[in-house]
Amino acid sequence: PPDRGRGLHKQAGLYLLGLDSGKRIASRLPFVPFYSRGKWIVAPVASNCSQLLDVVTKKEANYLIMDDGMLSKTFKPEDCPAPLVAMKEFRNNGDFVIIYKATDG
Repeated sequence: PPDRGRGLHKQAGLYLLGLDSGKRIASRLPFVPFYSRGKWIVAPVASNCSQLLDVVTKKEANYLIMDDGMLSKTFKPEDCPAPLVAMKEFRNNGDFVIIYKATDG
């Protein structure tokens, strides 16, 4: 079904709601920002590290959300020399949502 991964987005959003609500969140879909009461920043499919980092740094995102739909079209943030740290993963079979925290370094 098309919405099989939406539950993972909700779990991730509720996790951020309890941890750090109201932050700026770059993601492909608006669900994590919605459930965490954050501000949605559209994360485009990036073909290189600088495109991905532009979204995080220029838009001052606190978090980047990667899901299976996005990673199938791009690369992993940990492949970039970037100020992004993987914080938490939510998985269900082949579906996943990963929360990356933007750092100062």
